[in-house]
Amino acid sequence: MAPTQEAAPAENPASKGDQTRQKVLEAAHVLFLRQGFHGTSMRQIAASSGLALAGIYNHFADKDALFTAVLDAYHPYRDLLAALETDTGETKAEYFRTLIKRVREILKKVRTDLLPLAFMDVVEFQGRHLRAMVGEIAPKFLQTLPTVMRKSGKLNVADIRQVYLILFANILGYMVVRLILGDRLSELFGGISEEQWFDTQMEVCLRGLTAPKGQGALAGPKRRAA
Repeated sequence: MAPTQEAAPAENPASKGDQTRQKVLEAAHVLFLRQGFHGTSMRQIAASSGLALAGIYNHFADKDALFTAVLDAYHPYRDLLAALETDTGETKAEYFRTLIKRVREILKKVRTDLLPLAFMDVVEFQGRHLRAMVGEIAPKFLQTLPTVMRKSGKLNVADIRQVYLILFANILGYMVVRLILGDRLSELFGGISEEQWFDTQMEVCLRGLTAPKGQGALAGPKRRAA
């Protein structure tokens, strides 16, 4: 008789509280996108999620806390941090090239409505929530600097922090154009796909960041003495 296989342990189902919280996040997400933050009331979110108003306040202190939770839930920064902290490539250029490939795979999975949420924060809150998020994750980005600096090869920019900012600006530009053009990118630009455009944009960026052999790195402006 063949040995019986033990059943794999079932994953712990989400608690009722977690399920309720998720319903609120989904309802708030839809309403914020449709009506804006200030145009959406907590009572509307409660009705859309099928909860009593008091039930929402068991999970979120106020509408501001709920918006923060929605932005956090739909933002891919945890995946981006994991990609950043994965140490691959013997040279600096190889490291950033591999990092860009990982970022592209993450962005392909990102919902297209993430950027409208971010713009909503910029317009209605002057970017307060996004600044808080960046303030939380920036130190984790900077922790990778010693590892990258020890890699061989030279970049055209001596300060690796500036390299991260340049890559961030290029990725943000990609997302903005993606939001504006949407499905019409290929139609308006002769069949160019999002993937082709992203790869070309980042390749041009990398060529500009990579220093030719024998060329020193750009030091950048000197800091003023305090």
